[in-house]
Amino acid sequence: MPQCLIGGLRSIELVATNLDEATHFYETVWGLTSIERRNDAIYFRGTGGYHHILGLHRGAQPAVVRIVFDVADRQAVDALHKAVTVAGCSATAPGAVALAGGGYGFGCKDPDGRNLAFVCGASDHADAHDQPDRPRKIVHANLNMREHDATLAFFTKTLGFRVVDENAPLTFLHCANADHCSIVLAKTDLPTLNHIAFDVPDFDSVMRGMGRMRTTAIRSNGARAATGRGITCSPISAAPTKCRWNMPPRCCRSTTAMSCAAPTTGNTRQAAPSNGASPRRARRAITGCSGCSDLLPTAIA
Repeated sequence: MPQCLIGGLRSIELVATNLDEATHFYETVWGLTSIERRNDAIYFRGTGGYHHILGLHRGAQPAVVRIVFDVADRQAVDALHKAVTVAGCSATAPGAVALAGGGYGFGCKDPDGRNLAFVCGASDHADAHDQPDRPRKIVHANLNMREHDATLAFFTKTLGFRVVDENAPLTFLHCANADHCSIVLAKTDLPTLNHIAFDVPDFDSVMRGMGRMRTTAIRSNGARAATGRGITCSPISAAPTKCRWNMPPRCCRSTTAMSCAAPTTGNTRQAAPSNGASPRRARRAITGCSGCSDLLPTAIA
């Protein structure tokens, strides 16, 4: 397996069918800050250093525009580009990118057709510091897969992610950071978005986030509790339409918040099939809505 040169998930861009309503939701419920507008798109930062962590594009139906990964430097970007092209994937040439925040990078598609970008040298912020209730970053994205074997092989053998946990139908992939995982792959028959996960400072921020979700008329459900390293937490999902494997496909926006309240190493054991959760993995509390979004083919430029 190659060395992983990806430092985490920088941002994700989605199509919002009601851009004004979606902007109000992310600004008021989750405290994201609008930092750039261009054409019919708005970009939001968290309290971490990334230029932005979420981009919303105006469109007719919910869709995934692009998932952007953080890479340390140009040498690493070029090495990733070589690995992607050697694997037979079509990719744009490395260079200056026209994405919000700029930087140097390239774009390609995964086997399910998702647009991925790999960027270094973006115009990040120097004033990163935690604030109660506000997300630092996107800690992971959970992606539904149609081409399971090909997509898993692409992320592990080409991009260098490492499988750190499995809880059927989910596979958790770790990259070069201290988080448990940055990508979760769900084995389904749809190449869609399941959810994104925000990293917030503490457990209280998660619980207050659940309260804000409740006040915006999003139904909440209790779920299985699990124990992490030095902390016990209760994952909680909030969803107007919870994505279940036996339901017909439907599209809905998806947001999750996670409180990383204990240190992690990225070295975890496979979950026992009987309990459905790895004790080391389930160290956070979750609020959010789990759903699906169609794909939108878009280049990096």
